[in-house]
Amino acid sequence: MLMTIISMLHNLSMSVGCALLAANDSSLLIYFVGGNVVVFLVFKVARNDFLYWIRVKGAAGVAISFMFRVVVKVIVDFTGLVQMRHPYELGGAWFTASVVWAQILPFVALEFFFEGEKKEEVRERSEAKRNGEMAKWLLTATSTTTNPHICSARRSSGQC
Repeated sequence: MLMTIISMLHNLSMSVGCALLAANDSSLLIYFVGGNVVVFLVFKVARNDFLYWIRVKGAAGVAISFMFRVVVKVIVDFTGLVQMRHPYELGGAWFTASVVWAQILPFVALEFFFEGEKKEEVRERSEAKRNGEMAKWLLTATSTTTNPHICSARRSSGQC
C-alpha cells in the first residue's frame, strides 16, 4: 500500500509539472523531458555503460540499447518503478535523481507558468497545495521506518 501511494504521488507530481510546462509552451516540455533523457544517455556513454545487458553486437546492439535506455528512463521518470534501480537498468543514483527531479519539476514549471504574470493569489494557493503534496510524499516515504505497526514484529529483536 505504501509503495502504491509513493508511486501515485510521484506520478502526480511529474504529471502536474509536465502539464504546467505544456500549458505554458509545449516546446518547454520537450526541452525538459528530452534534455533529461539526453543527459542520462550522455552519462551512460561517458561511463561506458550504454550498451544494454542483452548481448547484441554492432549497430543492432546500439539501436536496441538506445531504445531500451530511453524507454526505461521515461518509464522511471513517470512511474517511479522501483525495480529499475538495478545497476543494469537505471542504477541507484539515477533512480534517486529521477525521484528528486519529479518532486522539483512542479516548482520549476510553476515559475515558467507564472512568468510575467501578476497573479500572487493564485501563486500562493498553488504553492500551498504543492507544499501539502510534498509533505504527504515525505510522510509516506519516511513512515516505513517510523511506523510502529510495521516495525512491531522486529522491534523485540532490535532491528527497528
